[in-house]
Amino acid sequence: MKKDRQARQSGARSKAMPSPVSSVIPAFPFREIEIVGLGGRMHGPTSHPWVWETTTPHFNFWFLIQGEGRLRYRKRDWVLEPGTCFLFPPGSRISGGPAPHSREPVLNFSVHFFPRPRQPVPEDALARLSGRKVHRMAFFLELALHATDAYKRGDAHGLRQTELAALQMLHHLWREASSPPPRKQDDRILQFLAEAGRKGGTDVPRLAKRVGLSPSQLTRRVKVLTGMAPAAYLIRERISHACSLLTETAQSVNEVAEALGYSDPSYFVRQFQEVMKSTPARFRRKALSEGRA
Repeated sequence: MKKDRQARQSGARSKAMPSPVSSVIPAFPFREIEIVGLGGRMHGPTSHPWVWETTTPHFNFWFLIQGEGRLRYRKRDWVLEPGTCFLFPPGSRISGGPAPHSREPVLNFSVHFFPRPRQPVPEDALARLSGRKVHRMAFFLELALHATDAYKRGDAHGLRQTELAALQMLHHLWREASSPPPRKQDDRILQFLAEAGRKGGTDVPRLAKRVGLSPSQLTRRVKVLTGMAPAAYLIRERISHACSLLTETAQSVNEVAEALGYSDPSYFVRQFQEVMKSTPARFRRKALSEGRA
């Protein structure tokens, strides 16, 4: 009887305690969004230079994919680097441009929207989603490409896909901003994964040794950080870099494959098609027609 009473009391106490997740991650401020438009383009250092002077008429979720720059927003100067995100509310006055002496093209992506239902967004929520650098660049880039392709279809189904992709980006950034800062080892893991992807490395045991983990420990940690196994994430990073080479250089498909460490160009084409749902040649032609290359 005494044990039963203690168990009931313990259960009552545990029910009264807030869950760890709810105490760490505040409520996401958007239930749904209504897309007004999509933006984003490549700005060269000399052709189409990036100079931004605007006042936003609606919410603008802005994401820097490539390049470096500076931004003036709310009487503060911000340094921009790949992965930097902002959520600008209606009426925001923004000015910006490339970093001094930078010769790298600037590529950005933006979603213009209104919340649904339309209601004010708390200032702390806006601050939480502004000036933050996202960790999962390959994941964000994939969502941005998906949103762009869906929006260009121009039908209701494509518009809904665009809204869902944009909401997923906002949700993920909100979770990153509301969670404890990543461990130093996590930063090293993501850095080494990005380097290995650019250089064509897929040796998971060697990568695990570099960060001081066993292959199984690395696999579990990478799944927590990215939602993917290390090998799958490395492929995404590799293909993401291939997209950059295809749109920013005149290298042939075979040369891009060789630069990324593929000994068999046909295997590169198959892997690219699995990830991007397009062949490298078709991806380049589409980028050229849209002014992205």
